[in-house]
Amino acid sequence: MKHANKLWLILAVIALIGFVVIACDNGNGACTNHTWGAWQNITKQPNCIETGIGTRTCTVCGDPDPNTTIPVDLVNGHAFADNWLSTGTADWHNDEEDECKQEIETLICTRTNCNATNGTRISDPCKGTQSLVIENGIVTRVPNNLILTAVCIPDKRDGIAVTSIEDNAFYICCCYIDSAILKSVRIGANVITIGVGVFFLNLSLETVTLAPNSQLQTIGGQAFRYCNSLSSMTIPASVTSIGQLAFQDCTSLETVTVLATTPPELEYPKMSNVFMYDVGEMDFEIILGLTIFVPAESLELYKEHICGDCNIGECGWSEYASIIVAIE
Repeated sequence: MKHANKLWLILAVIALIGFVVIACDNGNGACTNHTWGAWQNITKQPNCIETGIGTRTCTVCGDPDPNTTIPVDLVNGHAFADNWLSTGTADWHNDEEDECKQEIETLICTRTNCNATNGTRISDPCKGTQSLVIENGIVTRVPNNLILTAVCIPDKRDGIAVTSIEDNAFYICCCYIDSAILKSVRIGANVITIGVGVFFLNLSLETVTLAPNSQLQTIGGQAFRYCNSLSSMTIPASVTSIGQLAFQDCTSLETVTVLATTPPELEYPKMSNVFMYDVGEMDFEIILGLTIFVPAESLELYKEHICGDCNIGECGWSEYASIIVAIE
């Protein structure tokens, strides 16, 4: 029995030697079918578009690989920094129209000529929209316990066009300094009226975007007063009237673009305060650095415009003649 075991062991060794010879030897004592080990002494890591540099040896015969080029690494060689890019939109609620879509962002490799992706996410520009109280097409109020950073007024709710934002709708929840966190508002195409004081004292409000096909006609008095973080505003061509003090004390306002070819009426008698900053009791100055852009064909109409019942000289848009320029 012992002799038999020794015989089997000898045969196994011979078979292994034969395998090595078959694997490595071309008959002339040279190894041709190498089994390469892991790359070592790497001086340049490969990535998804570039080869690397390193060394490796055969695990069978120990010969070094004359090729020191490490192939492109399409598995681990991508550069997925925090470079989320907008690649589409997705519906966020069921208000029938897409005015409140969310942005779809995709993480894309930063290396040139590589379009590999590493997942997608949906940003949240309209958080809180579902919580808005909208009754018969009117945004009546924002719950005072609702914490908002961004909101979208939809085109429709329950099949009914949303046509109005009620007076003080966002003032109640968002005006106080310790909760002034509303930064972004999108307003759907069907909204005709923004009521009085709707965004009054929303100190953190930075952007107000109206739908490209907006039907907005009226901006109520003090609607955006004290929106100190608002830097620009585009007033749609459909707007026909702007209420008293609508943009007063918007101290960061740099540009207002009015698309209407007929100057919207400015509610008299205090409309000289629409784009003014109150620097003292009954002492107003035009907001420093503000430029008002209007259609080129209507430039003189704006510069010469006075309120409908104004007969005391400069009032209405003429009050801002020095800062009104044509849209290029």
